[in-house]
Amino acid sequence: MKVSQNMLYDLVLFIGFTQCLEVRAAVKRADIPVATYFYMPVGERNADLRSDLKWEFRPETNSNPTWVFPGYNGTTNTTGWYVFTNFNQNVNYDGTDYTNSEYHPGEDWNGNGGGNTDDGQPVYASAIGRVIYVQNTTTTRTFGRMVQIVHKLPNDSYVITMYAHMDQLLVNEGQLVYPTTQIGTVGNTGTDVAHLHWEIRKDSFLDLTNSATIGLKNEGAGYTANFNPTAWPATNTTFIANNYLQPSYVVQQYGIVGKVNFLQSSVYQRAFEDCFYANGGHDRFGSPWNNSSFGPYVHPWPDDANDQNVLYLQDFIEPDGHWWQIVDNPAAGAAFPVHGQILTYWHNNWGYSNYGSPSSNEYYATGTATGHQLVVQTFARGYITYDTVTGVAYATTEPDFVIAGGPDITPTPNPVSETKY
Repeated sequence: MKVSQNMLYDLVLFIGFTQCLEVRAAVKRADIPVATYFYMPVGERNADLRSDLKWEFRPETNSNPTWVFPGYNGTTNTTGWYVFTNFNQNVNYDGTDYTNSEYHPGEDWNGNGGGNTDDGQPVYASAIGRVIYVQNTTTTRTFGRMVQIVHKLPNDSYVITMYAHMDQLLVNEGQLVYPTTQIGTVGNTGTDVAHLHWEIRKDSFLDLTNSATIGLKNEGAGYTANFNPTAWPATNTTFIANNYLQPSYVVQQYGIVGKVNFLQSSVYQRAFEDCFYANGGHDRFGSPWNNSSFGPYVHPWPDDANDQNVLYLQDFIEPDGHWWQIVDNPAAGAAFPVHGQILTYWHNNWGYSNYGSPSSNEYYATGTATGHQLVVQTFARGYITYDTVTGVAYATTEPDFVIAGGPDITPTPNPVSETKY
């Protein structure tokens, strides 16, 4: 879907003559959780960002490389998404010139189906944060229906993600959102062809003078390089470079799954990432969680990294509060997820020394003596079992169960259970 030059030219002219927006209510800093994971606002909801978000050439003649991403886009004959106009570029991916040699402060995501076929497709928040601004207008030559979300990063700085030209708005100012929260739908409000205009703005757009709250700056009308919520920097490529971030790069590179902050190393990253993506990614685990003195990163258990039984793990928490850990098992050359009553039992009973690291995902089995359905996980020094009938978790050094009613007690590798227990 091509965004016409006339539309964008009219857009910046309109913003240039717009009066100042009203000042919006501030958001309490304490109400903004730390964003430890960013994801795409459109497309596949369980992609592996390491391989599925790509910078590549498209088949069109004279095509420049652009970002592409998989997922349903509103059509049945083609799937996937691509960026028509990239960050801080004055040339579109297809080789055509961008409007008046202006530079684009974000990314315009379009479905591969062409035209308005992606109209109405869901738009999601890119990370956990608070909605700080909602603009509900269908006036032509504007950003149209737009949402801005403020996110707190682990280093205590802030960024704003902005989503424009939406058809429906599904959130309100002040609302807490997650990467699983649908905030609206793709549309063409304020423009002529449906697409998602997506930006990530630095905290220079925020009023940070109050130690308790955060608000948006409101420095005049838009056709200048300023910090108005509807600002359009036009030809000022330096202003874009200094005050915006490249959205897809942030999603692909930012995130702390598998990172070891206190060691300043990513030595564990591959095993943790492999486990994270193989077992459902963000939709399953939620986001990395600060549940230790080391922050939301991979950390030792116990805190003394010199303990002879030390394990390395990372905490995750879902929006509903369900707790997960991914735990490294160097002997297996892999990491495994633990959750629910098995995780609680393991932690409450000095699991790092008594049972060691997990060596399998959980699996279903049948109690030899009771006939009860069990959820079992194998550890380096035994088994931890959750009895689904009694609701009790316990540990054994030898198996007291059979799998699929047979004598074989070797679990078949499976993704983690859909059931929370």
